Amino acid sequence: MIVPHSLLRYSLFVAVLFLTSHSFADDGLPAADRLKSCDPGVALAAAKEVLSDPKTLKEPLEMFSPAFVLFQNDKKDEAVFWFYAAQLRVRYQLVFEKGDRGQLLSIMLMTVGLPINNYAFQDVRKLNQVIDRVLEWDTAAPNPFREKPRSREVEASLEKVYSGIRDLKEKLSTERVDDEQKAKSEAQQMEQMAAAKTSPLPAW
Repeated sequence: MIVPHSLLRYSLFVAVLFLTSHSFADDGLPAADRLKSCDPGVALAAAKEVLSDPKTLKEPLEMFSPAFVLFQNDKKDEAVFWFYAAQLRVRYQLVFEKGDRGQLLSIMLMTVGLPINNYAFQDVRKLNQVIDRVLEWDTAAPNPFREKPRSREVEASLEKVYSGIRDLKEKLSTERVDDEQKAKSEAQQMEQMAAAKTSPLPAW
């Protein structure tokens, strides 16, 4: 199945989001456009609109963009939840529909995922709790792919999706101290790099 062109913009979302930020006064604009607003209230409202729209569940790649908006506007715990919810639902979708989605997921993990995971891994116990909440949400929330016909191969692939989550939770429990130390160290490096980019140029 071919991925709609509208989905391709999400592969570059992080790079362009704040370079193209605008102050949107027109609430009639699509939520995907209002996500790029420099007004936190507008952007956050758009993020919640996208995440609550049942149509988003049909293309869960679209959940990554509002997750990043939440993160950038100090709703970091919510961002972690939706980032992991997006991962789970995209991996589930990939069992049935592929196209370019696997590549787009990899891009999201390398872009949106870097700052969100760095934050999440600084408190592994809380991350484990978030993942439990994601699994509860996944059970309760509609899934348009859940009722599709399943072969033994499909069942095995879906089991791998959920066994991957169980493996992650086990890894988080056994490697918590190391993961947290590494994340905190990387956070300091990221802050230093950000500070260097915003420092004034030296005078001649």
